[in-house]
Amino acid sequence: MITVILPTHNPSPPILARTLAALARQTPESAGQIILVDNASDPPVNAEEWSSALPGLEVVRETRPGLSRARAAGIAAASGELIVFVDDDNVLEPDYLGRVREIFSVHPEIGAAGGKIQPEFARPPARWAQSHFGLLATRDYGASTLISAHRGGVVESYDSFAPIGAGMAIRTALGRAYIEFLESAPRALIGREGTALGACEDCELIMCVLHAGFQIAYSPELRLTHLIPARRLCLGYLARIAYHGSVSWSQFRVRYGFALPIPAWTVGPRALRAFFSHRAWTPAGDIRWRGACGHFAGLSMR
Repeated sequence: MITVILPTHNPSPPILARTLAALARQTPESAGQIILVDNASDPPVNAEEWSSALPGLEVVRETRPGLSRARAAGIAAASGELIVFVDDDNVLEPDYLGRVREIFSVHPEIGAAGGKIQPEFARPPARWAQSHFGLLATRDYGASTLISAHRGGVVESYDSFAPIGAGMAIRTALGRAYIEFLESAPRALIGREGTALGACEDCELIMCVLHAGFQIAYSPELRLTHLIPARRLCLGYLARIAYHGSVSWSQFRVRYGFALPIPAWTVGPRALRAFFSHRAWTPAGDIRWRGACGHFAGLSMR
């Protein structure tokens, strides 16, 4: 059985309704446990309202904010052998869960998998924003299945096609190992928390999978649509997520030996040079510059 874990914090009712409707359309033989984790929403999510939209929906409350904490609460309540993480703005294709079952059945070496994430914009994005769609959890690595080649739990590099949280499928046993990691690692990356736009909690989850000796995969057969509201297409939001995401990514890379730290005193001069090299006075350049500043800041943190 597959357990779907859907964390949400102050969800948009129309968007969440589309997410749940897509889960209701999954092929019957793939239907399993669906857990909605209310992550400190104010007001709390009305369990009866959404249970009527998707019969059998279980609602778990996690009062501590943070995406990783919400996922951990869902994992603790999971009864399936496989878990699929679904964000509250994701619309899965009707065969998504069935495809997950097939992939893990055919490839016992795979511990986690993800696929194509296509955007659906609430309004057409500006031309300058089009080169930054990667900041909005969209991805397409082509029509071929990609599987990592790490051996014996040794991870010398991080695969660009590694799954991200939206639509990630993982073996439940590995999810429980991740919970143990969160409980034992005081500096674990807990991801989005309130208005903070940190990231890379997905990367730490993937590292747990790889260190356990499993592989990760990208499958083009796993397809979902990411519903992107207009507010996430404005310059301010993209600049913020570029900065915070780069801070987290650089922290992650240093923590796991994929990058070397830099002295804190060099952050300012590096940022000044980047201001001109990225042409930060233009919209697209400003986003690139904010990302560079986050990169330098993350590399300097201990």
